[in-house]
Amino acid sequence: MAPLELGLAALDILTLPLDAGYPVLADYDRRELVVLVAVGTAVGTADGCRDLPGVRVLSTGSWLLVPANRLQCHQAATWLSSRGEFGSPFFNPAELRGALLEADAQRTRRSLAALSRAVTGTSAGEPVTTP
Repeated sequence: MAPLELGLAALDILTLPLDAGYPVLADYDRRELVVLVAVGTAVGTADGCRDLPGVRVLSTGSWLLVPANRLQCHQAATWLSSRGEFGSPFFNPAELRGALLEADAQRTRRSLAALSRAVTGTSAGEPVTTP
């Protein structure tokens, strides 16, 4: 699963509406979902996600190119949320980490079930009988 699809699956798990103003950006060139989190808050930082596969954490002071107008799409990147101003809500990094782990676990379970069906002709968890 590409990081863009993994990120979208994690947002589905969080059930946060994109029109709530959370800063979410699709980077089509890199096939990544960019989610902005608050820096140094009581709920933690994005550093807790640094060890996750497909996650890239930008350090403070990094530059991120984003479309200036939230209502226009661009071939390289598009705001997926109704990006508000600087008072917009940010994602809780710990909740985002949990959703990313759950999305990856769901993907793994689906892959194992498909592999099981391909190898045995049955669904994962079904008993395999030999003739």
